[in-house]
Amino acid sequence: MNSKVSIFVSSWNDKNHLKNCLDSIFLNNYKNFEIIIVDNGSSDGSVEFIKSLKGKVRAIFNKKNLGLIKATNQGASIANGDFILFLAQDNVIDKNMINNLLELFKKDTKIGIISPKIFYLQDSNRFWFYGAKINFFTSRFHFFNKDILDKNNKINYDLQVQSIHNCFMVKKEVFDKVGYFDDAFFSDYSEFDLCMRASKFYKIFISGKALCYNDASVLSIQKKVINHYGFTSKRRVYHLTRERAIVIKRYANKLQKIIFILIFYPLSFLYRGIILLKFRKINYLGAHFRGTFAGLKYFLFFKLDEM
Repeated sequence: MNSKVSIFVSSWNDKNHLKNCLDSIFLNNYKNFEIIIVDNGSSDGSVEFIKSLKGKVRAIFNKKNLGLIKATNQGASIANGDFILFLAQDNVIDKNMINNLLELFKKDTKIGIISPKIFYLQDSNRFWFYGAKINFFTSRFHFFNKDILDKNNKINYDLQVQSIHNCFMVKKEVFDKVGYFDDAFFSDYSEFDLCMRASKFYKIFISGKALCYNDASVLSIQKKVINHYGFTSKRRVYHLTRERAIVIKRYANKLQKIIFILIFYPLSFLYRGIILLKFRKINYLGAHFRGTFAGLKYFLFFKLDEM
């Protein structure tokens, strides 16, 4: 298979990670590709670095941060490839990753989206991501093999999954059929939403051979809790709280919706509030309240508020 691959990389104030990501792309063994970078108003020298790559990349420079999803759609909409590979700027790809992803596409033409196995860059035998599914009663994600060690690459099977995350390749025809990412989402549920729409027509897989590395830290228990609940910015607190209600409203069945809105959503509101107080994130309580009620408004009336 010698199909053209468009490689999209998002950029925002992280020049060193961006450079490492691009270096791994240039060193990969598949050569029929183009690179598209959308920079979301960086101020750390990323813009100047991208401009220095004349002839090697196609770039869009936003004057301000439009959010990851809008930037991702900007890049996808100008892609010329038959496939689009989406990378975060803190990803580093294995030299054979693109070849292995395309090999799995070739095996089964009904596959529309494939993710590689993703390991921690700083702990390269430990899984960061190997597929996910959502519990429609609670809206919580379950990540397969999270933080499991795989020193000898024994966990190497192709796996059909409900959702992918962070690094993945999509057939361009998928977007032609189901549309691009929904910018009603901030980031965390956007890939799941795309997968749910695509799954009506295509299979979604993790490749057991394709490898990617994410430069995320292996976190302490406290930091895991803070990251899991999105307690890293007011904007993320608001959107994660709101968007869990959106995905349940869109994709859960009637029983799941009833249990979620009558039991889990109120309990989640109280529990997250307690966690915010416990970790002294009191200044995030306002975003937590607004996100909860914005989610409830969408769930009941299909009205979408912005923060």
